[in-house]
Parts: sequence; C-alpha cells; structure tokens
Amino acid sequence: MLVARRQEQACAVIFADVDGLKLINDQLGHAAGDELIREAVHIFDSAFRHADVVGRVGGDEFAAFTFDNATPRVIVERIEAKIAEFNAGSKRGAYDVAEHRRDQLRYPERGNTPGIPGASG
Repeated sequence: MLVARRQEQACAVIFADVDGLKLINDQLGHAAGDELIREAVHIFDSAFRHADVVGRVGGDEFAAFTFDNATPRVIVERIEAKIAEFNAGSKRGAYDVAEHRRDQLRYPERGNTPGIPGASG
C-alpha cells in the first residue's frame, strides 16, 4: 500500500473463501475438495489482471492485492461474473457468492493512512 501512496494510485485488498469445504471433504472425499479448491483458484484468479497479486492464504481462503481503479464492489461483480461464466459450462453443479463481510481495505477512498480504513495522517 505504500507504493500506492507514493504513486498516488488507488488500490484494494479483496478476500474470499470457499464455504462448505469441510462438508465436501467429509462427504465426497479430499480429492473432491482439492478439485473445488483448484476451481475456486481459477475463478478468483481470472477476475484479476496479471499485474495483481493473487494468492491462497489458508486452506480455503484467498486474497488479492490490486492497483485496479475499480471499487471493491465492481471487483466483486467481476468475480460474480466469472462464477456465472464457470457455472454455465459446469456439469457438476453451480457455485454462488455469499458476502459475509463488506469490510473493504481501499486506499485512498477511506482515508490516507494505508491499512487503516477511515484513518487520516
């Protein structure tokens, strides 16, 4: 976020996780759970640009750092569109997006102190 501040660019951090992974692993086996993770990685990664940093931060958790000028809501809509695109070609079943938290880390929209939404300094 310091780079964004120095270059006066907007940036955002987007978090996502896969709901129900334990249930999939327990009922269908770890191979099915691994396939779900691979599909989630593909969908999440495809919603960002090559210059963005996208990674898996936990068993079923992902994060992306982007210098995208779009608002986090627009980025989430892009992810939703990628899910819809994936679902249209899927033979196994459909995925959905559930927004549990709307907290967004974005600079400079909520203040000018990187990492502290709404703070100034």
